[in-house]
Amino acid sequence: MNKSEKLCSVTLRIASNNHSANDISLQMGVDATELYELGELISSRSPIPHYRKESMWLLKSDVAEEHPLEEHIEALLSFVETKEKAIKLLKLECDIEAFCCFSSDNGQGGFVLDNVLLEKMAQSTIDFVFDLYLYEE
Repeated sequence: MNKSEKLCSVTLRIASNNHSANDISLQMGVDATELYELGELISSRSPIPHYRKESMWLLKSDVAEEHPLEEHIEALLSFVETKEKAIKLLKLECDIEAFCCFSSDNGQGGFVLDNVLLEKMAQSTIDFVFDLYLYEE
């Protein structure tokens, strides 16, 4: 990361104890960027085996990480609009959220979510989680 570089990403996360990640892909009509199945080994390097307690379907925004967080959220909301019916059905048995990551390597950083975007977020049927990484040298 270059000095003062800000990187952002947004991932739609669908977690379920009742649906496999592959089933979620079929219902969404889209292949996941990453998926994990209930009962899978989390890490083969751990001396004590830990297994996944839920299936997880992840779809990462295709917006470049150097673009503002707002663009990532807009892209996610546009996608969610096109999958509204599937998301409503999955939401009955799944946890669905937008995982928003913002990082800066200089300890400074921020983003603006204007009132129009906030209104769109509020009208969507998903929760938004913000994970902030502000590194100082």
